[in-house]
Amino acid sequence: NEDTYVLQVSFDFKNIDALNRGIDIMYSIVNEDGKASEYFKLRRRTLERTDYNAIAEQMKREVPANDEEAEMAKMMFGEMTAVTSIILNEQKVSRVYSGEPELSEDKKSFSKTTYLYKEGEDNSPAFKVKLSR
Repeated sequence: NEDTYVLQVSFDFKNIDALNRGIDIMYSIVNEDGKASEYFKLRRRTLERTDYNAIAEQMKREVPANDEEAEMAKMMFGEMTAVTSIILNEQKVSRVYSGEPELSEDKKSFSKTTYLYKEGEDNSPAFKVKLSR
């Protein structure tokens, strides 16, 4: 949306590896070992979003080293957020371990908002939830 500067990307994936590879493709990341970056993990019924944030890492590399220009970049992008939303087809969230994602009433979807630059705010995309059977 060019009026509100919102970019929305959706993935419908078969497994976590496919999701991680899709995110790498979106960010144009090619790892030397050919493996996908690990944004998400799924072990048994525990879904985890790792702390790795490709957008924030890339922006930090591109921010000028000069203090004045770095402050200007923080002012410009201070309110910039990334929202991770997960919609579960057959399962529900049975427990939230960490990261405080916002759950829907039916616990079949949840989201986590991450500030990319804002100091004093949650700058980590990480969360960990347990899924029902």
